[in-house]
Amino acid sequence: MFSSNSKSSQNASGLKHSRQYLWCTVAIGLFITFGQLHTVDAASLVNGGVISDSISAPGEQDIHTFTATAGESVQLRAAHTGGTVALSPRLTLLAPNGAQIISTSGPQSRDVAAISCFTSSLFCELTQTGTYTVVVSDGTSGGNQTGPYNLHFVRAPGANEGGALPNGGSVSDTIDLGDLDSYTFTANAGEAVQIRMAHTGGTVALIPQINLYAPDGTLIISTSSPQSRDVAAISCFTSSLFCELTQTGTYTVVVTDSNGGQIGPYTLHYARAPGANEGGALPNGGSVSDTIDLGDLDSYTFTANAGEAVQIQVTDLSGGPLSLRVDLYSPSGLLISSTSGDTATINCSDTATFCELTENGTYTVMISDGNSSGAQIGDYSIEFDLILDLLSYAALGDSYSSGEGLPPYFNTTDGFLTGCHRSTRAYSTHIRTPDNTEPIADRADAQFDFLACTGSDTSNITAFGNQQRGDEPPQMAPENGINASRDLLTITIGGNDAFFIRIVIFCFAHDACNEIKPFAPHSNFEIGDLFPLWMAVVKSRLQNLFGEIRTATPNAATLVLDYPLVVSGNECPAVQVPFFPDVKLSASEQAWMRGANQQLNTAVAEAAAQVGLHYVPVANHFQGHEACGDLDDWVNGFVLINPESSFHPTSRGQLEYANVANAYLDSLQTGWPAGYLPNGLPRNPDPVANLQSPATAEVTGPLPAFGDLEVRLASAPAGCTEAVGLVVPGEMARVLGSGFAPSESVTLSLVVANERLPLSTVNADANGNLDATVLIPATLPVGNVGTLEALAAGPDGVGLLLFDLVRIADSITVDSDADGIPDGCDNCPATANTDQADQDLDGRGDICDTCPQDVAGDEDGDSICAESDNCTIIANPDQRDTNNDGYGNVCDADLDNNGIVNTFDLARFKAAFGTSDADADFDGNGVVNTFDLARFKSMFGQPPGPSAADAQ
Repeated sequence: MFSSNSKSSQNASGLKHSRQYLWCTVAIGLFITFGQLHTVDAASLVNGGVISDSISAPGEQDIHTFTATAGESVQLRAAHTGGTVALSPRLTLLAPNGAQIISTSGPQSRDVAAISCFTSSLFCELTQTGTYTVVVSDGTSGGNQTGPYNLHFVRAPGANEGGALPNGGSVSDTIDLGDLDSYTFTANAGEAVQIRMAHTGGTVALIPQINLYAPDGTLIISTSSPQSRDVAAISCFTSSLFCELTQTGTYTVVVTDSNGGQIGPYTLHYARAPGANEGGALPNGGSVSDTIDLGDLDSYTFTANAGEAVQIQVTDLSGGPLSLRVDLYSPSGLLISSTSGDTATINCSDTATFCELTENGTYTVMISDGNSSGAQIGDYSIEFDLILDLLSYAALGDSYSSGEGLPPYFNTTDGFLTGCHRSTRAYSTHIRTPDNTEPIADRADAQFDFLACTGSDTSNITAFGNQQRGDEPPQMAPENGINASRDLLTITIGGNDAFFIRIVIFCFAHDACNEIKPFAPHSNFEIGDLFPLWMAVVKSRLQNLFGEIRTATPNAATLVLDYPLVVSGNECPAVQVPFFPDVKLSASEQAWMRGANQQLNTAVAEAAAQVGLHYVPVANHFQGHEACGDLDDWVNGFVLINPESSFHPTSRGQLEYANVANAYLDSLQTGWPAGYLPNGLPRNPDPVANLQSPATAEVTGPLPAFGDLEVRLASAPAGCTEAVGLVVPGEMARVLGSGFAPSESVTLSLVVANERLPLSTVNADANGNLDATVLIPATLPVGNVGTLEALAAGPDGVGLLLFDLVRIADSITVDSDADGIPDGCDNCPATANTDQADQDLDGRGDICDTCPQDVAGDEDGDSICAESDNCTIIANPDQRDTNNDGYGNVCDADLDNNGIVNTFDLARFKAAFGTSDADADFDGNGVVNTFDLARFKSMFGQPPGPSAADAQ
């Protein structure tokens, strides 16, 4: 019984049906049948609902109707609700043609009459489509009793009084007298379900009954509780003798009292495989504990691949009569194994006789009471071990792990400023295990997930952090599977949190950059004094992230790699702006940067040690190979055409990263104190407590911060990456940034060759975003680089500086037709067209397009658009077509016009050879000669054309 808000009901005063009376004249043997009755205002039954009414006069017949399709199922129950009055309800069901299908009355209890109709029933089956009639009357021998009643009605499909059942969950309600509660669930053919109905009302005599109907209304199974009277159970799976889901769609569940005359509260438990996951993912090598309540169905999941081995052991902790049942289902919902006992164990492997994992994906485990009554309760534990056959490796991290600046990228649509820049030459593509010389990325028996993304900081790694470039989810987002199934992880992270490469780029525009105060007047920190404070913040972020990784991947070895010292301390062209030798990183600046670089590496090392992850230092391996090092460079210097790749590992540097990581794993093959994982890799080391840090200082308040500013030509259209990081003297630049305090004042300036040029003061919007235009001074010398900077107090009041490294170019170089659109984005760079009109969307501006409305254009270059060219692949400006068939002679050797160039055309051509036959003179020179023969050979076996006529 549902609450009044969910229960559909009608009463006598609302939808009172007509009352008809029958008399039987025995003397003359006359009997008026129900099929001869004429009803007025008969009440329509509500599917899944109840009507309340009464038999108010002896012999009264109450008429109700419902519509149904042949083959559907219905249940009807009429319950006397009048206490001690002697009414014994009778139900009579008439088909649409008036024929009586069934008539029944309540048992000796006299309280409830019930009808159940379904396909192949011996007693009641709906074989017609139309309107059925239900007659309610008194069923006592005299037929003269009166009293109130409720008429409950459900039809499958369609009944859904209680709504959709929650997969892996339960609903609780009450069965009133004669009640029929209905629910639904959706499933695919071949999936598996378990449903249990538990009477939760103590000693009341309710006997739970469950009826399950297919999407087309067919009764699949009806079952009630055994003598214990507490729990009714259904289990449906492929090849079951009793219950199998053979249709895809919405199934109907109807629950009631089996005897029909009892009432009481109940809980309905439901679980479908795949999908049920009430208890979450089982931890590999671990255990979980829970409780089986009355009728409970607990569900868990794990991911596995075909051929892997798994052991699931469930143990009763209560010491009572509970006998645990374990059911294991495949990712497609097939029941693989089922067992029960005080300790129930399932073992699956490719050599097992009764249980083998044959699918890749998410498996479902269901736990319940396995006694015949299904009515025992108690505590249990479940231990789970999965032996993985596929080695699972995920590469996390920032641009040093993604392979920034080393195309080709796996995603070929990545641009200079878009995408994660995951390089096919990144170090992760060379990582191997000690027992195998083949890189994991190339192995058929391994899983390689490349998740590292350029520009990422710790907030882009953590599971519920910020999106990465390209609107990708964080690297540890649930969909990326950084979980107990992983065997190996590698990561470089922290550099962007420390603004390190940003600082290096910043120093090109500022002499002795470590000694300046970039955030003045909002704070007086010099960068050199500020960096150790930043390191304290970075280290804290790394500890949090590394702790999350260790917890999420208990079966993986995680290698935390640090950063090479990117500069050598020497001055050379690699640390200078081309053609501007004074715009450089000086030896003294480089010396400070090397120290800051080492502080960053120390913070990475300490965070890894304190959490308990493998720390793999690389800096010493790059010694002499830094930018301007004494040996060949393994790190890029300044790259003018792609500043993002500046001071990142070269292809050789990425290979060295892999060499260092592989050598580290090789060195730990034996004798590792922390032991080894089942996959043979060294377990993560134990955390180191109370590590004293020499690299970080104490932070007592908020710190100023750097951020990214996007600068672009204001006249450039959206999406024009060639206009980013570029300014033109005398023209407007657009600046975009975020992170400011709402509506605060922001100072814009341009720093070139250590000279600051004030530009303007603007305001952030109400969300702290900046989108403004600024005029670049016309006197600015071209060819140099500088930083366009946006300085404000920021949300914390201590300073926020956003900047972008910009090239200063002359307008002719950038925009040769002077239409305000940079040549790289201009669809007609030689002719001014500010509107960039392109009617046929072929990438060529209409002003430069011979065929502006024809996307096929002029492929053969004869100045005739394809939409009207009678030969689109061979230039024929004269459009000569002597036989007027729509195909120019130059591509028409079909001399007999039968649609194909064949031997008949060859005979015709031979006869015309040496003559002036216009049709065979393909080149139009007045004579059929060897040039025409060559053309005929090229067209032999083909239809004429192609031509604009083909599209008609």
